[in-house]
Amino acid sequence: MRIGIFGGSFNPIHIGHLLVAQDILEQLKLDKILFIPAFDPPHKKNLLPFHHRYKMLKLAIENNPCFEISNIEAKRKGKSWTVDTLSELKKEYPFDQLYLIMGTDQFAILKNWKEPTRLFQMAKVCVISRPGQKQIVKRRFGKYKPIFLEVTPIDIAAQRIRQRIAQNRPVRYMLPEKVFNYIMKHKLYQ
Repeated sequence: MRIGIFGGSFNPIHIGHLLVAQDILEQLKLDKILFIPAFDPPHKKNLLPFHHRYKMLKLAIENNPCFEISNIEAKRKGKSWTVDTLSELKKEYPFDQLYLIMGTDQFAILKNWKEPTRLFQMAKVCVISRPGQKQIVKRRFGKYKPIFLEVTPIDIAAQRIRQRIAQNRPVRYMLPEKVFNYIMKHKLYQ
């Protein structure tokens, strides 16, 4: 099987994440995308508790048979290092090809990650960029060359969604309806 690994804080999951995932699924001819919400990302603070982010993600992907969610990082506890998560996934899917999905922003700081070269040994690293953006990042990481993918530009950011909710401004077309309803029900980001 060909499995895309899409990790992130998903604070909250939004339409942009889902459209990118669908685009990557088709471009790489993947069998599925495994969404992995970070339990305790080392470089991000002030996230909603994991259970809220997990539930919103589950609601967002529930009707897509090619999208799955994993709580692998929550089960492990501690810092959510991608190399540790990927190592566990290789044990869980020993005969499958894994595709680690990241944005150009993350690829640009990959040298600061824990054991970054191991990522290329365990998976095909895929860097997603908007049209014309891939020229601004290095094309290689040491001896490793990632797969660069262009995706449809969607100008939606989780930070902007959180700000708009806090300001009581509409976010209707930025989030799946069930995610929006969950946020309102639990009074998140207010």
